Amino acid sequence: MFFRKKKAIDWIKEGEKFAKKRNLDKAMECFKKAYDESDNVKEGESPQRIKAIALDNMGVIYAMIGKYKDALDCFNKSLSFILAEKGINKDPLSEDTEEPNEIWLQIIRDPLAYMCYGDKATVLSDLALENGGARFDELIHQSRRMLDKLLEIIPVSTEHMQIASRLARARYNVIFAIAQRKYPDEFIGTDKGVIVPLPRIKEAYKELGYTEKEIRFDFKCVGINQEISS
Repeated sequence: MFFRKKKAIDWIKEGEKFAKKRNLDKAMECFKKAYDESDNVKEGESPQRIKAIALDNMGVIYAMIGKYKDALDCFNKSLSFILAEKGINKDPLSEDTEEPNEIWLQIIRDPLAYMCYGDKATVLSDLALENGGARFDELIHQSRRMLDKLLEIIPVSTEHMQIASRLARARYNVIFAIAQRKYPDEFIGTDKGVIVPLPRIKEAYKELGYTEKEIRFDFKCVGINQEISS
């Protein structure tokens, strides 16, 4: 009987199956094996691409179990492989980097790239909430700027709506955290969740310079009734 040795992409697919079943230990094991096997890839996705996919998935699992620093490290490494494969030598979201739109179009056309950036932005906000104190503002606004840039460059079309909605929900969560930190007594916890003072959320958006159109879009993506939020 002949058994075919599993390839890196096989480990990726198996890891995704375990992740969907919430068997995170097994999923992590598969993604690590995919990373280790990536240099043996001879056809299909490149070794760099396999490494990037494996690292992004590992980052998601670390974030799910609350290991946000490990998650951030994975997302940064994943992005370095993604950008290097495109010939982009420096992260265009670096504070001192001004990149032409052509660079951003390369990124936004790549589902793995914008997913990884979105994952990174989300874990930065998680780190902000975990750390609090002086680092809250630094991390939460780094997350917000990243989401703003991604939403700015995504073409307005049905094809990209799912991406934009995911990023808009992440941005809403960031603004929610900013408003909650500013008005903690107005966010009342109950058995069913948190009672949200929508006027405070909207106020936080406006103070940060968002337009009515941007606010309406984010609210719509999280399922907030526009009449209630007006």
